[in-house]
Amino acid sequence: MTTTLMSRSRATAPASPRAAGFLTELPAVIAELAESAERGNRLLLGRLAHQLKESGEMNGYEGLTPFAARLERVAVGNGTAMDIRVALDDLIAECGKMQA
Repeated sequence: MTTTLMSRSRATAPASPRAAGFLTELPAVIAELAESAERGNRLLLGRLAHQLKESGEMNGYEGLTPFAARLERVAVGNGTAMDIRVALDDLIAECGKMQA
């Protein structure tokens, strides 16, 4: 996505304990997403992506929204395995930027 979205998500992210908890739990969520994709569990992958999107928004990380929404769409829709892999890789990369 755009640099503006990524910058905005980091700049507006609150320094609250809840937001810190979100970042602390992010590696486990990413691992669960990757495992679901590897197993081909598209419904769980879509549900986890949706939950990550909502949790990110609630904690001030709106920059995740387009990435998580895209993964959710391709997982529960007609996305190919390659579509899912690319969407997941993009989401993981964005999460890495947030943690940096």
